[in-house]
Amino acid sequence: MDTTTTKETEFVFRRLDEALRVFGRETDPRWFWVMIVILVVAAGFTYVAWMYKRDSQSVGGIWASFLAALRCGVYSILAIVFLLPAWQTWERTESRSKVVLAFDVSGSMGSKDDIPTEALPAEKLPTRQDKVIQFLQDERIGFLKNLQEKNPISLYRFGGDVDESFKVLNGGAPWSTEKRDAWLKPQFAEALPDQLPDAERTKFLKLLNENGVVAAAATLSEENRLKFLQRQESIQQLVGGTNLGDCLRKVFNRESNNMVQGLVVFSDGRSTEGSSQAFEDLRSRAERAKVPIFTVVVGEHRQPINIRITDLQAPEQARPEDKFPVRVEIDGDGLPNAAMEVHLDITGPKKEKKTLTKPFQFSAGSGGPPHAQAEFDIDGLLGDPAASGKSAELEEGEWKFVARIPKDKREIFLPKEHLSREATVHVVKKPLRVLLFAGGPSHDYQFVRNLFVREVDLHRAELSICLQIQRPGVVQDVPSDRLLKRFPSRLESEDSTTEKPEDRYANLAYYDVIIAFDPDWTQLEPEQLTALTNWVNRQAGGLIVVASPVNTTQLTRLNNRERLKPILDLYPVILKDSVLDSERSSTDPWRLHFPGANAEMEFLKLDEGSKEQLAGWEQFFTGSPKPANDAPVVRGFYSYYPVLSVKPSASVIATFADPRARIDEGRKEQPYLVTMPFGNGKVVYLGSGETWRLRQYREVYHERFWTKLARYAGSGNLTRQSRRGVIVMGQEFPAGQLVPVEAQLFGRDLKPLPRSATPSVQVQPPHGEPLNLQLKAKPSQGGEWSGWFQTRFRVTEPGEYRLNVKISETGETLPRRFTVKESNPELDNTRPDFGQMYQLATGMSEVLPRLDRSTEEELHRTLDDTVARLLRRGDDHAEPNGKQRKEQPRLFFDLSSAKMIPRCMVTDSKVQRSRGAVQDLWDEGFTLWPDPSVRMATVLLVITLLLSVEWLTRKLLKLA
Repeated sequence: MDTTTTKETEFVFRRLDEALRVFGRETDPRWFWVMIVILVVAAGFTYVAWMYKRDSQSVGGIWASFLAALRCGVYSILAIVFLLPAWQTWERTESRSKVVLAFDVSGSMGSKDDIPTEALPAEKLPTRQDKVIQFLQDERIGFLKNLQEKNPISLYRFGGDVDESFKVLNGGAPWSTEKRDAWLKPQFAEALPDQLPDAERTKFLKLLNENGVVAAAATLSEENRLKFLQRQESIQQLVGGTNLGDCLRKVFNRESNNMVQGLVVFSDGRSTEGSSQAFEDLRSRAERAKVPIFTVVVGEHRQPINIRITDLQAPEQARPEDKFPVRVEIDGDGLPNAAMEVHLDITGPKKEKKTLTKPFQFSAGSGGPPHAQAEFDIDGLLGDPAASGKSAELEEGEWKFVARIPKDKREIFLPKEHLSREATVHVVKKPLRVLLFAGGPSHDYQFVRNLFVREVDLHRAELSICLQIQRPGVVQDVPSDRLLKRFPSRLESEDSTTEKPEDRYANLAYYDVIIAFDPDWTQLEPEQLTALTNWVNRQAGGLIVVASPVNTTQLTRLNNRERLKPILDLYPVILKDSVLDSERSSTDPWRLHFPGANAEMEFLKLDEGSKEQLAGWEQFFTGSPKPANDAPVVRGFYSYYPVLSVKPSASVIATFADPRARIDEGRKEQPYLVTMPFGNGKVVYLGSGETWRLRQYREVYHERFWTKLARYAGSGNLTRQSRRGVIVMGQEFPAGQLVPVEAQLFGRDLKPLPRSATPSVQVQPPHGEPLNLQLKAKPSQGGEWSGWFQTRFRVTEPGEYRLNVKISETGETLPRRFTVKESNPELDNTRPDFGQMYQLATGMSEVLPRLDRSTEEELHRTLDDTVARLLRRGDDHAEPNGKQRKEQPRLFFDLSSAKMIPRCMVTDSKVQRSRGAVQDLWDEGFTLWPDPSVRMATVLLVITLLLSVEWLTRKLLKLA
């Protein structure tokens, strides 16, 4: 409502406006006092006429009339003064109607709906908000201009909440197009205080683009930073969600008393917050207030075209003579049965490049997105049949693979190609190079040393030893140059020309894996600690640390934390002081639990004769070949080094089962075997040096565990891709969503598993117990059975999940990892909700009194066309008696029809007068002298003068 207030002044008689009660009854003061004054004045005039008629006999008629006029003048003045003449001031308030526009500025309004073309590629496609801005800018439509000609306009923007900084267009200072368009696209930069100097503003915006909000906010003063962060939080709430019902209700509540001609809502209708009750409240309130709601829906919905490379599968390591597969898993939304090509870019150790191309065809996509798989066989020929004379061995080194697929012309995707993650395969031929580093000759150290000495004899390993405590004359079964007197302090290239032959094994670059048996890290110099950290981080070294209370406790001492920080950073766990945590008895054996076991960790499989992932452990613990919860533990581990917590990037593979050893206030078991990536390398933590107990039961268990663990940590084992099946699923999902899983599985004969097979899947969330599900045969859409099974499950917790599909017929397990991110309802589903916007709009009858006949008919046709185009529905509905009734059209528009809205508006106004101050006139006068102030009323002076003249004249005429 536009309000204009002016002041008006008019002459009044106050006596006639005062309330009057006569004999207890309210009486009109005007006729009462006027009658009294007339009677009194008439009586006075009668007396004057009688008196001066008598006097005229002695002084004559002229002097008698003069004297009578003086006396009547006095009576008239007194009568007027009695009525209290005054100037009355009035405040005149004129209120004009207004129109309210509400704009959705949430994240979904940044979506693009059009199909890219050669003339208009994806990067140039307008967003939904761009289309709103184009509509407002179109001078041929003149939407805002036409509205403003009839009424002032209030503009609000909303998303998760209503922005308090609304705008008003009322014909005053113009609102530039640039500012209006920027206002419709909220940015964090607008949260800056207005009074910020230009230099500080420029520095802030630069840091905002380069380093983010936190770094930029640090440049502001304390007061400005607080204002910025508060405003930035409100902008984040504005764009981070949509609460359509509550936001519009807030706007309506604020403006409902302002003679609103209409509420016009621009939105895609997608509401991610609030409840339906808010819409009901808004509709009922608008109906009572007779305020029409016009909805302008923005956006379109069509089957999305989207290609996703869901996975690129390749082994971590291969030998030069191996032939290994590289598989590309592809989903194609909206592309059933489409044929395309995938390119595999291969980069060799010497940066030589080659590209292989393979055609593929998407499936029909029944029950899920269309899927395809392309498999490349990699060997020394690299797919070149003409190179028959070429060596069939790959060159040793690091081979990198990237899959790419050209985008479909109909995709809303900015790059020209879809790229997969980079897969790296290490092609190596030389044996595993091991450094045993120990604080003393413990049991575990001795047995592991003997194991790798035998591996050296079989040419499968190269072994060096650094023993911190040595007794003279004790033989360590390695050549003297491999028995290091101190831990290596250098990290140089292996082919360095400056390296002396006798110093060869003092270079960390020579080793693939270091096995550290409770060493005294305090004996290492800073350069040795730095070299070890860089070796793991940059050179992909594998470090296995075996904890023991003899030396490991040094890492928990406060005086060592700063100096040993490089080692503490390498450990995947936060250690406790074992001296302070030594109350637990260690007289009973305890088993291990394996919550993080998966098919990638072959070192956990102790019994090669079994197909189980954890084969051999149950026999060691209980003597039973099958797991039994109630079976007593006859063998196990007695001690552990206490751990406070596990680092976020680490994975707990095995835990110590003793309930007295639990951590995190008893919610988690004590971590015993933990792995963690560190840069390019791996670190493995072992909770105690008791693996020699495996050797007491079966020597081969001990050997298998350590040889495989060393190859795992040093990237020495070949992670084979299974030919028993493939898992088809995405790599990332929002929390709260159902995750579909499809798997094509094969039996021992490499033929598809029968429909009657019972494969299972285990899903391990970031925390908590695993979820076990049964895979069911996928309904076939014709053709031969191809072994496809499916299931789905809901994910709730963000983080990394592990999924293992177990083929019961073969005992093989197919691993998969996927990530669950925090749910973002605003962007996870950006499909416009036309139905919501249609139901929000009020009926056409609300504006019919404003329209002439021709405009009414045109509006009716426009609304019908919009409904038919967007909702795919007619407006005729059959009633039970066979007659037809017509549903009242709603004020539901899109951007192509919204130009009709200004014609539905009219101008309305309301005038209100409020009584102001009163200035009496009868006592007006002048000041005789200022100090002390003495005023003389003009009326009193005139009356005195008239009476004085009358008295003087009577004296002169010698009248009584």
